[in-house]
Amino acid sequence: MNAALGPRVGIWGTFDLADYGTLLQPRIFERELRRRLPHARIYPYAPLGAEHPIAMDGGRPAAPLGAWTPARRAQLAEQLDLVAVGGSDVIHVRDDLHRDAYAEAAPEAASDLEPSRFFVDGLGAELERHCAVAWHAAGVPFELDAAEATRVREALASKRYVSVSDAISRERLRATGTEHEVALVPDPIVLVARLVPAETLRKRLDYLRAVGGYPAEERPLVLQGSAAVAGHVEQIARAVSEAAQHHPGLPIVLAALAPVQGEAEFADTLASRIEGPVYRLPAEVTLEDLVAAIANARAFVGSSLHGYLTSLAFGVPGALVRASGPSALDAFGEPVGDHAVDVRDAARFAERIAALLRGEPAVDAGAIRALADTVDEHFDALAELAEESWSERLALSADADAAELARALAEAERRHDALLRAYAARGERLLMERLRVAEMLDAMEGEECASVRLQALLELAEARNRLETLDAERAAVRFERDQARADLERVRAERDELRAELAIADHPPPARFRGLLLRRA
Repeated sequence: MNAALGPRVGIWGTFDLADYGTLLQPRIFERELRRRLPHARIYPYAPLGAEHPIAMDGGRPAAPLGAWTPARRAQLAEQLDLVAVGGSDVIHVRDDLHRDAYAEAAPEAASDLEPSRFFVDGLGAELERHCAVAWHAAGVPFELDAAEATRVREALASKRYVSVSDAISRERLRATGTEHEVALVPDPIVLVARLVPAETLRKRLDYLRAVGGYPAEERPLVLQGSAAVAGHVEQIARAVSEAAQHHPGLPIVLAALAPVQGEAEFADTLASRIEGPVYRLPAEVTLEDLVAAIANARAFVGSSLHGYLTSLAFGVPGALVRASGPSALDAFGEPVGDHAVDVRDAARFAERIAALLRGEPAVDAGAIRALADTVDEHFDALAELAEESWSERLALSADADAAELARALAEAERRHDALLRAYAARGERLLMERLRVAEMLDAMEGEECASVRLQALLELAEARNRLETLDAERAAVRFERDQARADLERVRAERDELRAELAIADHPPPARFRGLLLRRA
């Protein structure tokens, strides 16, 4: 046990798929948790993790979750103080859809995947009593049938904190019959501007320009689309071309934020239908490249919620494109929700792009700050839960350490007593040897007894050497015993202090950590 170290927090999700928004989640999570708990250690986990490397993670792969076995769950519960599940639509039990997502890149590994065991069932109720599990801004992408709802409801019972990033997901969880409170928080991507330093953005922009993926001077219109709007590529191309006529030479950058969702194919098709200077971001980009491309755009238009939220975070005018159903922005309310536009309404869609290019203000900065404040409160709650779980485990660890030290002290006492008895026995033996040598010397006269006298002196020297060795052993054991006593007293005092702090009404953060919690760098 080392009380100087902070909570160990795992964040679980599909952080081994090439998806911009999903891969940003553990980065933002780590940054925000460590703003509040600087000594916390954050560990991303994914179904395949480092066994399925992808370029977009920038060489920072997640750890593999492995198989959902009792041994693996016990190992994770021992290694972590808090588990946060989410950052994307992972709250469902349809593992065939997870396997489909991994099938193209890792077909052999994908066939046996059951990520819902980790994402929904977590560690299991017994282990979650000691290692807290939370759902972090998660999504429930489908309506749950009766069997699915039962499984999700049972899993919810042991979760210490549950939050979702949209109102539809909250209603789907409530429909399971759970009595668990479900918090609604905006997607943490609204905090992305805090994540990447300005100097890093500048360097990544220089790189994109050097490889011909971004215009050298004029700020471009960044376009993105996925399979969800692929059937309307002609309308999109027409609206963009019409708007661009009022801005001769306007560069357009085509970005694929989630290649696994058909975005590269969409960009290929769109590129052939747009007139004027068109740029394509490199096929293999990092998260920082994509943030830089959007942050320096004149405007962003796309079907990616995370791309749109990135534009808002950096004050870039943007519009979220949809083709059917409710908008992903409905949970954000006014005025953010107004900036979702149905591509099937050609006139309104074209006018929205034209307004963006005219430089009309993006969503009011006050609205973005309000969203950020709500997400900050969410991370405050997670940080408090991480610190609370860590403190509880630290107190239990102190009990375990105290028991171990007590056993060590008992062993030291036993060894000390044994050496005392040996010391007394050898003292008596040395006295007898001295008496015998004295008698031998008294009986001897003349030079003829010199050899016998020498032998007696050697025996006396050997006895003295044995006694000195015993003295050294006795001193070492005495030191070991005294050290064990001191360690035991220290651990007991630390345990009692933690217990007193945890006994405070409503379990507020222990006093020693209040200066760290809610720290806003």
